[in-house]
Amino acid sequence: MSFVPDSAEFVAYVNYRQAFEATGNYSLFGTGPLVEIYAPAFAIDPASVEYEVSISLAGESSKEGSPTIAVLRIDSQELKSLDHALQSSAQVRRTEYNGHTIFSLLVRRRELETQLVLANLAIEGEHLVLYQGPSNIDPLKKILDTADHKPSQFFSQQSARTALYASGGTNGQYLALFIATFPTQIEGAKVAMKTVRTASQTVTSQIAFSFDSQDQARTQYGNVKKLYTGGKDYWIVGPFDVVAFEYDISKLGDQVRGL
Repeated sequence: MSFVPDSAEFVAYVNYRQAFEATGNYSLFGTGPLVEIYAPAFAIDPASVEYEVSISLAGESSKEGSPTIAVLRIDSQELKSLDHALQSSAQVRRTEYNGHTIFSLLVRRRELETQLVLANLAIEGEHLVLYQGPSNIDPLKKILDTADHKPSQFFSQQSARTALYASGGTNGQYLALFIATFPTQIEGAKVAMKTVRTASQTVTSQIAFSFDSQDQARTQYGNVKKLYTGGKDYWIVGPFDVVAFEYDISKLGDQVRGL
Protein backbone atom coordinates (compact mmCIF):
# COMPACT_ATOMS: atom_id res chain seq x y z
CA MET A 1 0.00 0.00 0.00
CA SER A 2 2.43 2.59 -1.26
CA PHE A 3 -0.12 5.43 -1.04
CA VAL A 4 -0.26 5.43 2.79
CA PRO A 5 1.90 8.19 4.37
CA ASP A 6 3.35 7.86 7.84
CA SER A 7 0.96 10.56 9.09
CA ALA A 8 -2.10 8.35 8.56
CA GLU A 9 -4.40 7.99 11.58
CA PHE A 10 -6.61 5.28 10.13
CA VAL A 11 -6.26 2.91 7.18
CA ALA A 12 -8.88 0.54 5.79
CA TYR A 13 -8.09 -1.91 2.99
CA VAL A 14 -10.80 -4.11 1.46
CA ASN A 15 -10.25 -6.43 -1.51
CA TYR A 16 -13.57 -6.51 -3.34
CA ARG A 17 -12.49 -9.16 -5.83
CA GLN A 18 -11.39 -11.61 -3.13
CA ALA A 19 -14.62 -10.99 -1.24
CA PHE A 20 -16.68 -11.79 -4.33
CA GLU A 21 -14.68 -14.95 -4.95
CA ALA A 22 -14.95 -16.10 -1.33
CA THR A 23 -18.71 -15.62 -1.05
CA GLY A 24 -20.01 -15.90 -4.61
CA ASN A 25 -22.16 -12.91 -3.64
CA TYR A 26 -21.69 -10.18 -6.24
CA SER A 27 -24.10 -7.85 -4.47
CA LEU A 28 -22.01 -7.92 -1.26
CA PHE A 29 -21.14 -4.24 -1.69
CA GLY A 30 -24.50 -3.28 -3.15
CA THR A 31 -25.88 -3.27 -6.67
CA GLY A 32 -25.49 0.42 -7.46
CA PRO A 33 -22.34 2.41 -8.29
CA LEU A 34 -19.71 3.00 -5.61
CA VAL A 35 -18.89 6.37 -7.16
CA GLU A 36 -20.96 8.47 -9.54
CA ILE A 37 -19.42 11.45 -11.32
CA TYR A 38 -21.94 14.07 -12.34
CA ALA A 39 -20.11 15.62 -15.30
CA PRO A 40 -18.73 14.00 -17.30
CA ALA A 41 -21.32 11.35 -16.43
CA PHE A 42 -19.47 8.26 -15.24
CA ALA A 43 -20.24 5.47 -12.75
CA ILE A 44 -17.83 3.06 -11.06
CA ASP A 45 -19.44 -0.20 -9.97
CA PRO A 46 -18.09 -2.56 -7.27
CA ALA A 47 -17.48 -5.27 -9.89
CA SER A 48 -14.88 -3.08 -11.62
CA VAL A 49 -12.92 -2.41 -8.40
CA GLU A 50 -10.19 -4.83 -7.31
CA TYR A 51 -9.61 -3.17 -3.93
CA GLU A 52 -10.09 0.08 -2.04
CA VAL A 53 -7.78 1.75 0.49
CA SER A 54 -9.30 4.47 2.66
CA ILE A 55 -6.76 6.73 4.37
CA SER A 56 -7.57 9.22 7.15
CA LEU A 57 -4.94 11.86 7.83
CA ALA A 58 -4.48 13.99 10.93
CA GLY A 59 -6.15 17.41 10.66
CA GLU A 60 -3.79 20.34 10.48
CA SER A 61 -5.53 22.08 13.38
CA SER A 62 -7.80 21.15 16.25
CA LYS A 63 -10.75 22.63 14.33
CA GLU A 64 -10.29 20.30 11.37
CA GLY A 65 -11.53 16.79 11.10
CA SER A 66 -9.38 14.03 9.68
CA PRO A 67 -9.43 14.32 5.88
CA THR A 68 -10.11 10.95 4.25
CA ILE A 69 -8.83 9.93 0.83
CA ALA A 70 -9.99 6.85 -1.07
CA VAL A 71 -7.64 4.96 -3.39
CA LEU A 72 -9.37 2.49 -5.71
CA ARG A 73 -7.64 0.03 -8.00
CA ILE A 74 -9.94 -0.22 -10.99
CA ASP A 75 -10.16 -2.39 -14.07
CA SER A 76 -7.67 -0.96 -16.58
CA GLN A 77 -10.19 -0.47 -19.39
CA GLU A 78 -12.59 1.26 -17.02
CA LEU A 79 -9.84 3.57 -15.82
CA LYS A 80 -8.81 4.41 -19.40
CA SER A 81 -12.42 5.27 -20.22
CA LEU A 82 -12.64 7.52 -17.17
CA ASP A 83 -9.34 9.23 -18.00
CA HIS A 84 -10.50 9.89 -21.56
CA ALA A 85 -13.82 11.30 -20.33
CA LEU A 86 -12.08 13.62 -17.87
CA GLN A 87 -9.46 14.80 -20.34
CA SER A 88 -12.13 15.48 -22.97
CA SER A 89 -14.54 17.34 -20.71
CA ALA A 90 -14.79 21.12 -20.82
CA GLN A 91 -16.82 21.13 -17.58
CA VAL A 92 -14.03 20.00 -15.26
CA ARG A 93 -11.58 22.32 -13.50
CA ARG A 94 -7.97 21.10 -13.64
CA THR A 95 -4.94 21.70 -11.44
CA GLU A 96 -1.51 20.50 -12.51
CA TYR A 97 0.69 19.18 -9.71
CA ASN A 98 4.07 17.43 -10.06
CA GLY A 99 3.12 15.67 -13.27
CA HIS A 100 -0.41 14.85 -12.10
CA THR A 101 -3.67 16.37 -13.21
CA ILE A 102 -6.11 16.91 -10.35
CA PHE A 103 -9.74 17.22 -11.46
CA SER A 104 -12.35 19.12 -9.41
CA LEU A 105 -15.93 17.99 -9.94
CA LEU A 106 -19.16 16.79 -8.32
CA VAL A 107 -19.52 13.18 -7.20
CA ARG A 108 -21.78 10.96 -5.14
CA ARG A 109 -20.30 8.26 -2.89
CA ARG A 110 -23.03 5.76 -2.07
CA GLU A 111 -21.94 4.87 1.46
CA LEU A 112 -21.04 8.42 2.50
CA GLU A 113 -23.48 10.83 0.84
CA THR A 114 -26.82 10.77 -0.91
CA GLN A 115 -26.30 14.20 -2.49
CA LEU A 116 -23.66 15.44 -4.90
CA VAL A 117 -20.57 16.83 -3.18
CA LEU A 118 -17.41 18.57 -4.33
CA ALA A 119 -14.50 16.21 -4.86
CA ASN A 120 -10.99 16.22 -6.26
CA LEU A 121 -9.52 13.21 -7.99
CA ALA A 122 -6.43 12.10 -9.84
CA ILE A 123 -5.39 8.99 -11.71
CA GLU A 124 -2.12 7.45 -10.56
CA GLY A 125 -1.07 4.33 -12.46
CA GLU A 126 -3.89 1.81 -12.11
CA HIS A 127 -5.51 3.72 -9.26
CA LEU A 128 -8.15 6.40 -8.85
CA VAL A 129 -7.34 8.73 -5.94
CA LEU A 130 -10.43 10.54 -4.65
CA TYR A 131 -10.81 13.20 -1.97
CA GLN A 132 -14.23 14.49 -1.00
CA GLY A 133 -14.50 17.62 1.05
CA PRO A 134 -13.13 21.17 1.19
CA SER A 135 -11.52 22.79 -1.83
CA ASN A 136 -8.12 22.49 -0.13
CA ILE A 137 -6.38 19.73 -2.11
CA ASP A 138 -3.33 19.37 0.15
CA PRO A 139 -4.48 15.96 1.50
CA LEU A 140 -4.73 14.64 -2.05
CA LYS A 141 -1.30 16.06 -2.87
CA LYS A 142 0.17 14.28 0.18
CA ILE A 143 -1.13 10.93 -1.06
CA LEU A 144 0.27 11.55 -4.57
CA ASP A 145 3.63 12.60 -3.11
CA THR A 146 3.76 9.42 -1.05
CA ALA A 147 3.11 7.27 -4.10
CA ASP A 148 5.67 9.19 -6.19
CA HIS A 149 8.56 9.60 -3.80
CA LYS A 150 7.89 6.97 -1.14
CA PRO A 151 9.06 8.93 1.90
CA SER A 152 8.82 7.27 5.31
CA GLN A 153 5.82 5.06 4.55
CA PHE A 154 3.27 4.06 7.13
CA PHE A 155 3.93 0.32 6.85
CA SER A 156 7.70 0.81 7.08
CA GLN A 157 7.25 1.97 10.68
CA GLN A 158 8.16 -0.58 13.33
CA SER A 159 4.86 -0.10 15.20
CA ALA A 160 2.82 -0.87 12.08
CA ARG A 161 4.98 -3.88 11.12
CA THR A 162 4.74 -5.46 14.56
CA ALA A 163 0.98 -4.81 14.73
CA LEU A 164 0.64 -6.51 11.34
CA TYR A 165 2.54 -9.50 12.71
CA ALA A 166 0.40 -9.70 15.86
CA SER A 167 -2.83 -9.49 13.85
CA GLY A 168 -1.75 -12.35 11.59
CA GLY A 169 -1.19 -10.29 8.45
CA THR A 170 2.56 -10.52 7.80
CA ASN A 171 2.24 -12.95 4.89
CA GLY A 172 -0.20 -10.63 3.12
CA GLN A 173 -2.89 -13.32 3.09
CA TYR A 174 -5.70 -11.06 4.23
CA LEU A 175 -8.85 -9.95 2.45
CA ALA A 176 -9.28 -6.83 4.57
CA LEU A 177 -7.15 -4.84 7.00
CA PHE A 178 -7.97 -1.99 9.36
CA ILE A 179 -5.51 -0.05 11.49
CA ALA A 180 -6.06 2.87 13.86
CA THR A 181 -3.37 4.91 15.59
CA PHE A 182 -5.73 7.11 17.62
CA PRO A 183 -7.03 6.15 21.09
CA THR A 184 -9.39 3.18 21.15
CA GLN A 185 -11.86 2.02 23.79
CA ILE A 186 -9.03 -0.06 25.29
CA GLU A 187 -7.20 2.18 27.76
CA GLY A 188 -3.54 2.73 26.90
CA ALA A 189 -3.70 1.08 23.46
CA LYS A 190 -1.42 2.85 20.96
CA VAL A 191 -2.39 0.93 17.84
CA ALA A 192 -5.34 -1.31 17.00
CA MET A 193 -5.14 -3.53 13.91
CA LYS A 194 -7.62 -6.03 12.48
CA THR A 195 -7.11 -8.48 9.64
CA VAL A 196 -9.85 -10.49 7.95
CA ARG A 197 -9.12 -13.79 6.20
CA THR A 198 -11.28 -16.48 4.62
CA ALA A 199 -10.83 -20.23 4.19
CA SER A 200 -13.23 -23.18 3.74
CA GLN A 201 -16.38 -21.05 4.01
CA THR A 202 -15.10 -19.51 7.27
CA VAL A 203 -14.18 -15.93 8.12
CA THR A 204 -11.42 -15.28 10.65
CA SER A 205 -10.99 -11.81 12.15
CA GLN A 206 -7.95 -11.17 14.33
CA ILE A 207 -7.56 -7.92 16.29
CA ALA A 208 -4.32 -6.84 17.98
CA PHE A 209 -3.97 -3.97 20.47
CA SER A 210 -0.50 -2.53 20.98
CA PHE A 211 0.72 -1.20 24.34
CA ASP A 212 3.93 0.37 25.60
CA SER A 213 4.99 -2.84 27.33
CA GLN A 214 4.04 -6.45 27.94
CA ASP A 215 3.18 -5.56 31.54
CA GLN A 216 0.62 -3.05 30.30
CA ALA A 217 -0.74 -5.64 27.84
CA ARG A 218 -1.18 -8.06 30.76
CA THR A 219 -2.96 -5.34 32.78
CA GLN A 220 -5.44 -4.65 29.97
CA TYR A 221 -5.93 -8.30 28.94
CA GLY A 222 -9.06 -8.67 31.11
CA ASN A 223 -10.59 -5.51 29.62
CA VAL A 224 -10.01 -6.82 26.09
CA LYS A 225 -11.79 -10.08 26.97
CA LYS A 226 -14.63 -8.15 28.61
CA LEU A 227 -15.18 -5.75 25.71
CA TYR A 228 -14.59 -8.25 22.90
CA THR A 229 -16.75 -11.14 24.02
CA GLY A 230 -17.39 -14.21 21.92
CA GLY A 231 -13.82 -14.61 20.69
CA LYS A 232 -12.57 -18.02 19.68
CA ASP A 233 -9.22 -17.35 21.31
CA TYR A 234 -7.37 -14.66 23.30
CA TRP A 235 -3.64 -14.34 23.95
CA ILE A 236 -0.74 -12.00 24.71
CA VAL A 237 2.29 -11.73 22.46
CA GLY A 238 4.93 -9.20 23.48
CA PRO A 239 3.22 -5.83 24.08
CA PHE A 240 0.03 -6.96 22.25
CA ASP A 241 -3.32 -8.27 23.38
CA VAL A 242 -4.86 -10.33 20.58
CA VAL A 243 -8.37 -11.69 20.06
CA ALA A 244 -9.53 -13.95 17.22
CA PHE A 245 -13.10 -14.46 16.03
CA GLU A 246 -14.49 -17.06 13.64
CA TYR A 247 -17.68 -16.70 11.61
CA ASP A 248 -19.56 -18.35 8.78
CA ILE A 249 -18.71 -16.92 5.36
CA SER A 250 -22.16 -15.30 5.25
CA LYS A 251 -20.90 -12.82 7.89
CA LEU A 252 -18.06 -11.51 5.73
CA GLY A 253 -19.92 -8.31 4.87
CA ASP A 254 -20.11 -7.36 8.54
CA GLN A 255 -16.41 -8.00 9.07
CA VAL A 256 -15.17 -5.77 6.24
CA ARG A 257 -16.95 -2.67 7.56
CA GLY A 258 -14.23 -1.65 9.99
CA LEU A 259 -12.63 -2.25 13.37
